[in-house]
Amino acid sequence: GPIAPDAVAPGAVPPPAFAAHHFRLRQGDTDLQGSGGCLVERRGERTDLWLLAPGASIVANVPADGLVLRSVHELRGALLGRTTADLRVVGWPVELVTERRGDTITARAPHVRQLGPSSLRLEPVPDDRPAALWSGLPDDARLPQLHGTGRTRDGDAYDVEVRGPRIDVHHAGGHAAVLDAEGAGTLLPTVTARLERPDQDQPTLVSCRAQRVRLLPHVLPPAVRQLHTGRKRSVLDDVGFASPGNPWLLLEQVADFQLDDPKEGHLDGTCERLLVSQGGRAALFVGNAEAMAPAVVRRVHSGRDITMEGARVRVLQGTDDQLLAMGSFADRDTFLPPKVTLHELGKNGLLSHMQATCHGSIEVRNDGVNFLGPVRSLGLKPEGDVDPEGLRIDARELRMTRNLRTGDVVKVLAKGVILDWPRMAARTAELEIDLERQRCLAKDPNGAEITVPGWPTFRSPEVDFHYPTMTLRAPRLRAVQDAPAPSLGGRDR
Repeated sequence: GPIAPDAVAPGAVPPPAFAAHHFRLRQGDTDLQGSGGCLVERRGERTDLWLLAPGASIVANVPADGLVLRSVHELRGALLGRTTADLRVVGWPVELVTERRGDTITARAPHVRQLGPSSLRLEPVPDDRPAALWSGLPDDARLPQLHGTGRTRDGDAYDVEVRGPRIDVHHAGGHAAVLDAEGAGTLLPTVTARLERPDQDQPTLVSCRAQRVRLLPHVLPPAVRQLHTGRKRSVLDDVGFASPGNPWLLLEQVADFQLDDPKEGHLDGTCERLLVSQGGRAALFVGNAEAMAPAVVRRVHSGRDITMEGARVRVLQGTDDQLLAMGSFADRDTFLPPKVTLHELGKNGLLSHMQATCHGSIEVRNDGVNFLGPVRSLGLKPEGDVDPEGLRIDARELRMTRNLRTGDVVKVLAKGVILDWPRMAARTAELEIDLERQRCLAKDPNGAEITVPGWPTFRSPEVDFHYPTMTLRAPRLRAVQDAPAPSLGGRDR
């Protein structure tokens, strides 16, 4: 060519002859060409390349890898045989397109740098580059981004986009890659995904912001998992389900996660770590063990608004076992009591709005809620305040069952119970509240104690109380002087 790349000052207008000069390089099936300057230096087994195209006209094709590189202004690197090393690429922005097995991945970034033999880093405008080089770059092109389309092994069509201040791409063997995006200060990477399933009219939508985002092609072996998570144990070890052949999304310091599915409703949450698989069909939210801060997950579906808090919260879509809040961290001997807040939207039934804290796991299913340990629950108003007229239950065991057709809570079954309610107070071994029949049934071989306002405290092995009419039926009923102890610290709570 008429002039070498190093003879043109950064940001300066090159001579016309330089801009008009055309070059082309070929090695095997790799073809690279552009207009500008081309400097090739061979030193033993190493060949150094320096290409500069003022019009960002450099294009490279690597058919064997299904790769196309476009819109390149400057390229520096070396060839060691057929291996690329020390690659640095600058463009407006650089565009890398890969097509393999029907999947298309397009990466765009102002600056691309090689990290290792099989790793690339997509970066924003480098701090050491002259501002004049990027004066015409659109705002939405100043940050790296990666866009992928294709189909999962289940036949679902996907469309995923990742944006962030830094995105690393690591080849994981075969056609698989690990994507790793990390935030810088207050600027966090974002992920948006659209999944279209053959059995659904509307797509599943996912969006999230986190300090670090990793997209894994599958569940990696322990050694590789430790390399990419930095932990001997990780969130992957906490998962009780598998998804071979489908991508996994691993996030840290999650500021916001949103999922909308036409069948499963809306899901959002915040946590320290999050693992999402199968296009959102399964997820595990993990809280912060150091700060003892729980993961918080909210689900709105079928007229119910449920918020789960716990050390770990597991979500399974499309199964009966849907939400599970756990109090333990997988790698810590600490316990964070899980909590559930339930709102039956547009309803004002006895248990349509309530909150409960448990010293075991909390399991929310289509047919009800199971508290797998001692629990305290209290009634709420629809707007979330404590309802002074609501039920308060302190129990060793508690289960709430739903009508599968209407979704309404229809029955409460408890053991080792203290009930505190303006209409009735009770201390009993077993308690059943039938909301459809509007009755409370207390059983205790040692005598269930029942107090109704204005009445003395009664004791009987079995008490049937119809609360709308304040009617009480019991065999061997006798009055006692001592009233049941306050169940939850009194009505001032």
